[in-house]
Amino acid sequence: MKLHRAELLKTAFLMIACSISSCCWAQGKGMVSFESSYSVAETEQRLIQILKSKDFKIFTRINHSDGAKAVNIKLPETRVVIFGKPQIGSKLMLCSPSVAIDLPQKMLIWKDGHQVKLAFNSPKFLQKRHQMNGCETLLKKINGALNKIAEKVTS
Repeated sequence: MKLHRAELLKTAFLMIACSISSCCWAQGKGMVSFESSYSVAETEQRLIQILKSKDFKIFTRINHSDGAKAVNIKLPETRVVIFGKPQIGSKLMLCSPSVAIDLPQKMLIWKDGHQVKLAFNSPKFLQKRHQMNGCETLLKKINGALNKIAEKVTS
């Protein structure tokens, strides 16, 4: 497969941008991922504290590692925090009812080798997945808020 010079430069730029940033789009997965400076437990606690300070409702927390341990499976630390604001999620559902399958929003925190990571579904991915039209401004605002929260939690 032969790549054109412009494609090579674009690929090189994206690789460099991802390597120097703590945030990187998880290609093909529709997720935005951050590397955390903290343990899984501390990252989770920081996330919950920040979400509560911004009036998000915490619906539940899931510790997948504990579930795996209960059936004798050793799983690296893996947790999910499910949260949202009904006044925002409901507006998204008016754009496309099928987005309800991906709401409320979730953030995944897991140990990947020696690195702790935090990730969430990209609003752009959700927009494409659910063919959401007319919600571009709201999705942009959500994207900015989620990125700011993730940056604050992980740094």
